[in-house]
Amino acid sequence: MLKLNTDKTDVMLFASQTHAKQLESVSLHIGDSVIQSTSNVKNLGATFITSMDKEQHVNLVCRLAYFQLRNIRR
Repeated sequence: MLKLNTDKTDVMLFASQTHAKQLESVSLHIGDSVIQSTSNVKNLGATFITSMDKEQHVNLVCRLAYFQLRNIRR
């Protein structure tokens, strides 16, 4: 009885850099919905990137931490 919420659903493929270029525009068809693949996905507060690089996630966490520290200082 669950329904797919296409606004919140993302598809992501993990592959090596050479294979990822070949699979850039992959789409998934579920019922009447078409979901395009993305290069980064946020799940449970963590940001996943197809290259499995954590730099974007670490930068986001640091930015949020500095924001909270500035609010505490006020």
